[in-house]
Amino acid sequence: GNPSPVLNFDITKAFWVQNMVSNFAYGRWEQIYPIIYKKRQSAQEDFAKRMVPVDKSALELYESGDIDSAVRSVTNFSVQAGDELHQLWWAFYGELFAKFRDGYEIEKKTDNTACGCSVKGTGMDEDWKKRIVQETEGKYKVIGMAAAGSDDDDGHPHNNNNYSGTRMGNMLRQGEMAVQKSDVIDRKNNDKSSVFLVKNDEGLRPLNKVDLKALQ
Repeated sequence: GNPSPVLNFDITKAFWVQNMVSNFAYGRWEQIYPIIYKKRQSAQEDFAKRMVPVDKSALELYESGDIDSAVRSVTNFSVQAGDELHQLWWAFYGELFAKFRDGYEIEKKTDNTACGCSVKGTGMDEDWKKRIVQETEGKYKVIGMAAAGSDDDDGHPHNNNNYSGTRMGNMLRQGEMAVQKSDVIDRKNNDKSSVFLVKNDEGLRPLNKVDLKALQ
C-alpha cells in the first residue's frame, strides 16, 4: 500500500522504487515494458526455486511441533527476499534510466571509442506523423528550407540550395541541438515535405530562424 506520509520520497521504501520503475516506463511502454516483464519473470522464478527447500524445512518443523521455529524460518526468508528484491529493483531502475535517458535508446558498443555505446533516437511512428499533418493543416510544413528564413554568416539570405538536405544533415550531425527530421505527406495538396522539430522541455516544436542560426 501507500507509505505514510505519501509525499515523503524515500528510496529505502519499496513503494517508491517500484513506482520509479513503473512511472519511467509509462511514456515509452513499447520499448521498456518487455524488459521489465523479462526481469520480473526472472526474479519470480529465482524466488520460487529458493522457496522449495524453505517450505520443506518449515513443514518438517511444524509437523514436529516446533511451530515457533517454522514461523521464524519462513519469516526470515520472506524478509530477506524482500530486501533482495528492493536492491534488485533499485539497480534495475538505474539500468533502465541509463539505457533510455533523454528520449534515446543507448546500447553498449565497444568499438565506439568516444563513448563505448550506440545512441538511437526513438523518432515518431507513421500514425503520429499523419496526425501532425491532419491536425495542423500545414502549419509546420517547410518546403526546402527557404521558408525558415535566417541568414548565412556573410549576411546573405538562405535559399533552397543553402539548406539542401545534405547541408542540413551535416549540421544536425554536429550534435549541437536535439533536432528531429520527419517526412510528412500533405494528401490535400498531394506533395511531400520535411518538418524539422527541435526537442525542448515542453516536447517538440518547429525549427525556427534562431535555431538555424545556432546550427551554423
